[in-house]
Amino acid sequence: MAKLFVFLSLFIIFSCNKKDLKRTDPATVSALISYNPELLSNDDASKLARICNALDSKVAVLNDLGPDTHFTYLFSEKSCAAESASPALDILVKIEPSQDNYIFKKINNDPFAFPNVETTRYGSMAEICKNLGDIRSPMQINSSIAIWFTALTRTSECAGDNVNTLCVMIRKGQLVEGNDYRIGSEEWIKFQITGPRIGFFVERKLVSRSTCEIGKVLVRTATLK
Repeated sequence: MAKLFVFLSLFIIFSCNKKDLKRTDPATVSALISYNPELLSNDDASKLARICNALDSKVAVLNDLGPDTHFTYLFSEKSCAAESASPALDILVKIEPSQDNYIFKKINNDPFAFPNVETTRYGSMAEICKNLGDIRSPMQINSSIAIWFTALTRTSECAGDNVNTLCVMIRKGQLVEGNDYRIGSEEWIKFQITGPRIGFFVERKLVSRSTCEIGKVLVRTATLK
């Protein structure tokens, strides 16, 4: 009886440790989740397609933007070590060509925290837009990186109005072993899908493990004014 009790105790301890090691909550940065692609719903795929169409429309006008075209983002950051975010500040940015893409830079030429001018070829949406014909999540970017994504975001995270703006959530994971990936970052992006700012992100939030210590995260937010 004593041996049976010891065996059961060890089994429970091992099971709990295994559960802690292999968390499957996809809402948590650092979670370990399995790679099991599933076809997206028609509603989800349709919203992603609308975002990609908006990005294509933006590309058509990027070459015509003059050197005095500026955007102001209200930006805030919480470093790995900080307990709370820094006070939000207005950051004036410009768009510059970079090889065959475009990047955001501060007016003083320092890099902006969200440098990519999102298009269907570059940035967070590139792989998604390339695979709209048979869109499944997660999706492998290369042999060691995969992304989980959806345009059906919770309103507490990112709320588009489905007319002028749409949101997308993207999680990026690094292969650990077998079929398991460790989530390194979560990002919510609200895109303008109509009007003069079509294709530009109007809100963005990044939560990343980056080079932080275990249990710490870097958080960046930006809102277009």
